[in-house]
Amino acid sequence: MKKSSLFAGFILFSFLLQAQDTLVLRDNRREVCTVQKVRLTEIEYLPWGKGNTAPYAINKSLVQYIIYNTGTIDTLNPLTVEQANASSPDTSEKQAEVNYQQGFKEGYQHTQAGPVVAAGIASGCLTPYGGIAVPIILSLSKVKGTKISDPAYTQSKSPAYKEGYLKGAGRKRRTAIWSGYGGTVGVIAGAIILLTL
Repeated sequence: MKKSSLFAGFILFSFLLQAQDTLVLRDNRREVCTVQKVRLTEIEYLPWGKGNTAPYAINKSLVQYIIYNTGTIDTLNPLTVEQANASSPDTSEKQAEVNYQQGFKEGYQHTQAGPVVAAGIASGCLTPYGGIAVPIILSLSKVKGTKISDPAYTQSKSPAYKEGYLKGAGRKRRTAIWSGYGGTVGVIAGAIILLTL
């Protein structure tokens, strides 16, 4: 009974580690949270790291997009270049922010995560302790622009867009490697616990 409870707690803990969504607001602030419900006019969410609280609600019109923990991006109210320029006298800074956000979004969406997930799974199969070196090394290494063949990246002249693209690609790669590794270690640990019952 104790081992079954331990196994269930371990599985629940591994799901909680992955349960981070991000709301990107129209003023470019970010709220790391767990999205509960997306309704017609509002979004209910639990702020990340604030303990057990009642769900917060935010007007849907204040949110540009949601980056879910799965990597899916739900665009609600994209900020156009004209809106960004009209909202601030410093147009070059606002334009750079819009370009960065667009680059981040496209970098995250267009990055192929399959090989990185496979590396995470393979390293998780080696051993939970020795295999952890592969995800650490891969998540610390930066994505190089010279290895990206996406035309949106290679043809862009905006340094902010390229920086955002590389950050988005890096985030997807880190999420993929740790998901593959964590899932494999969780399955192995669960199998060991079940076999010792």
